[in-house]
Amino acid sequence: MRKSRLAPLLLVATLLAGAAVVLTTLGHDDATPPPIDVPAKPRTPRPKPRPAVDEALEPLPAQDVLEPVQDAIPEPLDDVDEADLVTAITGRVLTPAAIAARGTKVTLLRQLPGSALGPGPTKRAQEPVQVDDDGSYGFTGLKSGANYVVRADHPDFPPTFSAPTKARKDETVELPDLEFVVGCSIVGTVQDEHGKGLNDARVTIHDLVRGFPATAHQDRVPTAVIATDERGVFHAERLAPGVYEIVVAAPKYETAITSNVDLSAPRSEKRISITLHPGHSIAGRVLDTSGAPIEGARVQATQVTKDGRRFGSALTRADGRFRIDGLGTGEYRVAVEKAGYSTAQRNRVAADSMAVQFRLAQNAGITGFVFGSDGTTPATSFGIMLHELGKGDHANRVLGGMRSFSARDGSFTIDDVPPGRYRMKVFANGYGPTWSEPIQVERIFVHGIKVVLEVGATLRGTVVDVDGRPAAGATVLLLENTYRRNPAAALLYGSYTHYASAKTAADGTFAMDGLEPKRYQIEVQAPQRMTLSKLDVDVAKGENDVGALVLSVGGGVKGYVVNERGAPGNGARVTARNVKTQVAYDTTCNVDGAFEFTNLSPGDWILVPSPPATDPFANHPLTAITIASFSQMTVTVVDGRTEIVTLPIKTSR
Repeated sequence: MRKSRLAPLLLVATLLAGAAVVLTTLGHDDATPPPIDVPAKPRTPRPKPRPAVDEALEPLPAQDVLEPVQDAIPEPLDDVDEADLVTAITGRVLTPAAIAARGTKVTLLRQLPGSALGPGPTKRAQEPVQVDDDGSYGFTGLKSGANYVVRADHPDFPPTFSAPTKARKDETVELPDLEFVVGCSIVGTVQDEHGKGLNDARVTIHDLVRGFPATAHQDRVPTAVIATDERGVFHAERLAPGVYEIVVAAPKYETAITSNVDLSAPRSEKRISITLHPGHSIAGRVLDTSGAPIEGARVQATQVTKDGRRFGSALTRADGRFRIDGLGTGEYRVAVEKAGYSTAQRNRVAADSMAVQFRLAQNAGITGFVFGSDGTTPATSFGIMLHELGKGDHANRVLGGMRSFSARDGSFTIDDVPPGRYRMKVFANGYGPTWSEPIQVERIFVHGIKVVLEVGATLRGTVVDVDGRPAAGATVLLLENTYRRNPAAALLYGSYTHYASAKTAADGTFAMDGLEPKRYQIEVQAPQRMTLSKLDVDVAKGENDVGALVLSVGGGVKGYVVNERGAPGNGARVTARNVKTQVAYDTTCNVDGAFEFTNLSPGDWILVPSPPATDPFANHPLTAITIASFSQMTVTVVDGRTEIVTLPIKTSR
């Protein structure tokens, strides 16, 4: 795309995003309806899927990776119920020659919630498996409604990934074939300003096309980490076609960054030469408020630029001194942190500043007791979330997440609390969430805080269809009253976890106990029904009856995605967005390019296709704008009717 066309498109995208924020207040519509299977071509029978044991993902190492490149994502493990063993995903992996890729290791990844800026990170949902002789694999015991991605690794090819796929209750989802591509390579030389090769320089390679799970450069997950040999030469192989960035670091030298290394053609090889220049340093000392040195504090220096691409860090020694080498010229933002102490930061510290000093105050804490509603019986097991208070004692962010306690006398101790004003939110089985009084923390521990748990509220109701018949097995969620299921809300507020949930009984009734009295939103989901959202539900102490919640069928849209040559859009993704409420749903086309949305609310919906996740351009920042400009289609959904469309996917490349 020419630069002259880029500015108008970016302006349109910005205006649309602003309109989406305004529209969050207009409607309160559906949650994602499960896409209906579209028949696929028959395949070789899959092996029996294996039960899932969900644990945090450590990315499989690429060739020449010298160290782990991503920490585990803290996330509760999925509970595998016997009834979920039939919820499965199967598929097959092929070589570039379209034959079974024997020796392939396949990993199932669960995609965590993301935002309007892009998809969320992934965590490993199961132990990796080896494919069978025909390239087949299978997984079962999956969380119904969760999105999964399959990763395939082979010693001769770059890793390949499937498009995100939603697991459906009591169904086996058969994925399109995953096909490896022939890898690319980079051969480079790292030398000093005199042309001498540098041994053991650290070369980090980032994939620019497929994006990163974090925006900060120092938190990005590299594709490979390599060390140069005695001649200063490094080799990076098995790289997927794309565009890469190379970061080279060596002691006493300035870090060098080479961007836009183009490997878009399969089997391509790029030869580069990188020259490192003598680096600059920032040094100083970290002390406590009494002047005593602090050992083990981490000091981070980030260059004061728009992207903060040049940075360095160091730990303080026993005398509190630190030195960060390998920096370029310019000014840096220097921050220091140490567990048990307050944080500190200096802005615009010039390179080669050798006397930067920090003084950190030691944090304090809170101790106290939690009792039952009678005020005398200790609560022996409970959890506490510590909220910072803002203006008007409004509860802001949570400090340190949920903390669990178990003590016969109901006691608790919260350490490492910076000075400030806080409130505790206490959770215990059989009680509603209970807030403490505001707590002022200074430089010493605050003792003797007493929290008496409240009984909480109970919410009851009945879910029925339009004919008044009970809707058994429907899921009822209790959400924040301001929550909206659309990208603009996700961008502003992040992903949101429901307060409570319940399944309806055979007579359609449900009940939720131990609720905090406040105003909520109720969302009801049921198979083959349009999701219902009910706002402004006031829940008071004691019993509350919301009455009958009526579900309707809604309408649907199905059809095919075809590319510019008229071929099926195998693995293409389709987004359906409600024009009025901005509620959005996604699905993935099968091998024939077929897709289907069901149980949509009546009204106008915009359909926007996007390339498969395996397409090198799928996550390029300009791709979504380009496709939205040329390929989107508006469809009017009518209650009880399914519209049939053909959706072309056009790009400018």
